[in-house]
Amino acid sequence: MQRKRSLMFPGSVESKRFNAERTENPTKQELRDHTVRRTQSWTVRLACVVWMLITISSTQRSDAQILDITNGTMTPLAGGGHDYISDGMETVNPANGSVSLRLSVPVPRARGLSLPFTFNYDSGVHYTLASLGGGHGGMVSTSGWSQSAPIVGWQLNHGLTSQDMTFQLSGTGKPVHWEHSMLMLGGTATMKSSGSAQSYFTTVPSFADCVKGAQCWHGSSKRPLVATQIFAGPITLAVGANHNGYEFTGTAWVEHSEWGPVYGLQSDGNGNIYMLYNANSSCESINGYSIGEWNGSGINQISYCYKQFVVSQQGYMLAIDVNGAFWSNASGSWQQIGTPNGKGLISLSWVDDAINSFMVVTNDNDIWFYNGVQYSQPGNGTCCALNIAADSSGTFYVTGTDNNLYRYNGNGYDKLAYSGGPISGSYGGITDGGTMQVWAVGPNANSNTLYQFTDQAIQHKRLAHGDVTCTPIPPFNSSVCQAFTHIANWRVGWGGKYGTAGYYEFQGPGSWSVTATANLDNVFDALENPGNYPINVEGGNGLLRRGNSLC
Repeated sequence: MQRKRSLMFPGSVESKRFNAERTENPTKQELRDHTVRRTQSWTVRLACVVWMLITISSTQRSDAQILDITNGTMTPLAGGGHDYISDGMETVNPANGSVSLRLSVPVPRARGLSLPFTFNYDSGVHYTLASLGGGHGGMVSTSGWSQSAPIVGWQLNHGLTSQDMTFQLSGTGKPVHWEHSMLMLGGTATMKSSGSAQSYFTTVPSFADCVKGAQCWHGSSKRPLVATQIFAGPITLAVGANHNGYEFTGTAWVEHSEWGPVYGLQSDGNGNIYMLYNANSSCESINGYSIGEWNGSGINQISYCYKQFVVSQQGYMLAIDVNGAFWSNASGSWQQIGTPNGKGLISLSWVDDAINSFMVVTNDNDIWFYNGVQYSQPGNGTCCALNIAADSSGTFYVTGTDNNLYRYNGNGYDKLAYSGGPISGSYGGITDGGTMQVWAVGPNANSNTLYQFTDQAIQHKRLAHGDVTCTPIPPFNSSVCQAFTHIANWRVGWGGKYGTAGYYEFQGPGSWSVTATANLDNVFDALENPGNYPINVEGGNGLLRRGNSLC
């Protein structure tokens, strides 16, 4: 039976009735057409799904990248001087064809800060962080793909101010301890940093700055003294312009008028004080003096008619008489000692009385060392001196014939810078009592003629060490901890001037240790004016993700 065809409008009664009849009584051809259409639709959908799965599973094998990092592999950056073509989640750089793709993923609303999450693709990135692998083990980050989960790290600063520590020549500062835990955003792991830091102070040899021209002589304005001679030893003594004796207490000069007029002062390791004084008129007429020992109320005369003398730790004496002859009482009685080539002496200094070693300057300004057996001259250092001062370590200083101070460095002399004027070339003009006990008599400045030389520096050493641990939160594994670089960086200084910094960098969890140092050369000024030299410490440890995110 042939159906009657008629013109029907959508929504009309005839149209509704016709559609109902077709639904209830479809023809065979209509059934076949409907089946084909449904099959084709599902085929297309399945093909799309398969294509997507193949694409995702082959991202690590199909590195659709340019192997050479050139302009063709630049990640598109906004404001780079060229236009971008943007279509929703995709951005194209028309200059080189690079593509940036951002696939946003919905995240649950947080109580406080809600963090976005996207899958990223940048065709201009040759390689980013390596895939962490391990199933759920971390960030997708290979072949241009990455994820944008924010990562937070720490930066702990452990500072120290002058209020935390008093200025000191030596000793140990107050330790600082810390422990800090942090949950990585995204809930991948818990990071923990623990450690401690402490300062140590000690003196170290330091001459380089003086040799380079820095001012290393310190003339005190808080404890000035106009003196003509200085003698450093177990007790530091000076002869004033009025020939009165003075003793240095460490903070002030104390006058000893009870000694009477003195022309030279010495002390031994037992605290006994010896002096050159007038006790023989015949010696005075030829500019000679007697040697005596202070007994607490008067002077015991030991010998007479000498121009210079030095006393060792054990109380042995070396002396030059008015004729330039050399004498010693080290054997228990005064005996004349031979001199190099029979020459007269103008200066002398003990080195080690245990082996009877000393140094002398002959009247032709040559320098000689006696080792207990024979005389020799220092290499490249035979001439030309007026005074000599040595200590038990064998370090010695000389006043040159140009009235500058020199230190022997083992193969010649270093001139020690001083801009104030000439150093005294007379007896008692320089003295070396050991570390931090090198003095010289110089020009009068602010009612002071005594200057100390900084042969040592105060070293501030900061030792810091710690541990960084990482505890993955399931289902993540330890591979999430290897994507971070840990950095420890410390520096110390004095008065805002910093020394050598300590730096350590390592990948992943582990232990670290750094040492930072700073030397303070102007020790004597710092001891008198500690407020001008605050102790500075800066340091901390931090966490850095390699790639785009600084934590």
